[in-house]
Amino acid sequence: MLLGSAITKKRKQVNKANIVNFRYRHAKIVYAFRDEISFRRHHCPSDQLSETQLPFEFTPSKQIPKEGPSFLTHSLHNLGFRSSNPSENQCWQTPDSPPPAKSNSVFAMMVDTSTLGRFHHQRLEFKRCLPAIITSHRTLFTVLWIAAFASVFIWQRNVVVGGFFLFGRTLPPRPIPKLRPVVFNLTDFGGVGDGVTLNTEAFERAVSAISKLGKKGGGQLNVPPGRWLTAPFNLTSHMTLFVAQDAVILGLDDEKYWPLMPPLPSYGYGREHPGPRYGSLIHGQNLKDIVITGHNGTINGQGQTWWKKYRQKRLNHTRGPLVQIMWSSDIVIANITLRDSPFWTLHPYDCKNITIRNVTILAPVTEAPNTDGIDPGK
Repeated sequence: MLLGSAITKKRKQVNKANIVNFRYRHAKIVYAFRDEISFRRHHCPSDQLSETQLPFEFTPSKQIPKEGPSFLTHSLHNLGFRSSNPSENQCWQTPDSPPPAKSNSVFAMMVDTSTLGRFHHQRLEFKRCLPAIITSHRTLFTVLWIAAFASVFIWQRNVVVGGFFLFGRTLPPRPIPKLRPVVFNLTDFGGVGDGVTLNTEAFERAVSAISKLGKKGGGQLNVPPGRWLTAPFNLTSHMTLFVAQDAVILGLDDEKYWPLMPPLPSYGYGREHPGPRYGSLIHGQNLKDIVITGHNGTINGQGQTWWKKYRQKRLNHTRGPLVQIMWSSDIVIANITLRDSPFWTLHPYDCKNITIRNVTILAPVTEAPNTDGIDPGK
């Protein structure tokens, strides 16, 4: 009794090991099972093998061989697969095959094995297709990035209305809002926006006119579209500097026109050289109620010349910021673009109640030393 149980247990272990080897080392045999069923249909009597005995349907994918039992038949038979119908085993036997087993069902075990084979084949197919899928996703990702960058460049050169680009159309300039009781235009003081004419005196006359309007709520200076070249100038209290769309305030790149001023108290000496430092392009100190805004107009310091002279050690004083406001209060800087500063870009020093929002600051990544964005100090 114990010997019979041991033999039965050993036989189950051997059968299990054979099944494992069959599943993983003979995948081709499993996957070709559909063709073997077709072979049996052609070579076995119809009364021994009917469609109702198969819980599935196979369609032959290759030409049915005309010779005797195939390699698949022989291998399955040697692994111990049998049908519950004794007459069917005649179609599976070969001269050197062992006697039919009594307890195994060929169809139940082969269906499970065939399903595993198909899943294994699908995994192999997926692994083979994976590089192509990854490559296609990388290609799509690259195309999307190119499209995104292209849209940014197009957006910078075109007008967006209602979420759509308007190509090839010149829209009228956006109206400049009235933010102060009195509004001036830079052209009212002789300004010329050709990028060549020096407009320092026009800015100074405009600021002087606004400084007399403090008790009336101050004044607004509009810089219309154009390129307005200027040396440094000062702001005044209760003033709004409005830089319109497509307007650029260009800083003169000759340091002889930039005034010198004492070093910052927090340093006590020049940052790059001892002694005084250059002032900023737009400067203000001890002021109140100042607004620098616009329709995303630009204040350009033209720092390329400054950066080159600094690398060549041709400057005798510390470079100046682009916009610097000191010891002032109630300041708003918004909806403006600041670019290519000779030194720090925006430097509010010891100021109170200052708001900075929607400000774009641009400078090259390399060869533009110390062009920090916003450097508050005290």
